[in-house]
Amino acid sequence: MLKNSTGGSSIGCLLTIAILGCCLYAGYKFAIVQWNIESFKEQMTEVTRFWAIEKQSDDIDSIKADVMRKAEKCGVSLEFEGITVKTEGGAVSIQASWVEPIEFPGGYI
Repeated sequence: MLKNSTGGSSIGCLLTIAILGCCLYAGYKFAIVQWNIESFKEQMTEVTRFWAIEKQSDDIDSIKADVMRKAEKCGVSLEFEGITVKTEGGAVSIQASWVEPIEFPGGYI
């Protein structure tokens, strides 16, 4: 029947599988960071509404501390200096900036 079949595979097939595996791994690493960002955005919206509607306070340090707690809860490595809070009347505006490194095998970031 298949007496001439040696069971080998071509280099192209192995290379394609390796590239596909690397792409899936990179996608997984990016997806984790994106999930953390989206959950942090949701928490930031909650914090902004809370301070604007319920507290109506101009205590910027308390707002920043609340943002830091939410960031820690979401797995975001945020520094206190990376948070900017502006309060005008009853409106509260919060901006946060940070760098989230994505580590790959071999020490690549």
